[in-house]
Amino acid sequence: MLAVPGPITSPTSLGCNRLIQQGAKPALSVADILEELGLPRSATPEGASAGPRAAPLDLGPLQRKLWDALGAEPQHVDALVAAAGAETSAVLTALTELEMRGLVKQQPGMRFGIS
Repeated sequence: MLAVPGPITSPTSLGCNRLIQQGAKPALSVADILEELGLPRSATPEGASAGPRAAPLDLGPLQRKLWDALGAEPQHVDALVAAAGAETSAVLTALTELEMRGLVKQQPGMRFGIS
């Protein structure tokens, strides 16, 4: 079982923190979730650069549009929705799939960048 830890002073974090206290594994990154699901981690360690980015060959059409829209700087989700020309829910789903694969990382403020 995984739980996302929160500030100990926040009442909304009480449940997750209690689960961790009772033995749940803290989910601190996408890699923790992938490991729990038995999926392979990204080949590049966090913080390392793999050089020029090449789009994975198995991206779906919407994922490919998002990959192409993501540049050196993280992009706000609204900009990605506009660039992809798709519904917000579909873009968020595709971004979540890319994040679970370790290809995209969400930054504060609903900004997404290449991992």
